[in-house]
Amino acid sequence: MVRDAHETTVICREGDLAQLSRSERQGPFTLLQIRICVPFQAPGFLGRIASALGSHAISVLIVSTYSFDYVLAASKDEQESLAVLREIGFAVVN
Repeated sequence: MVRDAHETTVICREGDLAQLSRSERQGPFTLLQIRICVPFQAPGFLGRIASALGSHAISVLIVSTYSFDYVLAASKDEQESLAVLREIGFAVVN
């Protein structure tokens, strides 16, 4: 959950939506976990991912934690997203 002065964004499993009061719902999405061992020593990798997916007209939402980065893409774009990640050198494990 991320909250700022303009909105609250909640990312959750679809089964948990019934518990939330919401005004707008987006999705469904596919969650892709990006595993970079030392992200601070790999500057630009998220930009590379976003650019590559964007060049295939795939819109994404990127969420980062200290340990992992996550890319949310529309479920309809899942297979193409995985193919693009492979094209730019990411190992993709299903």
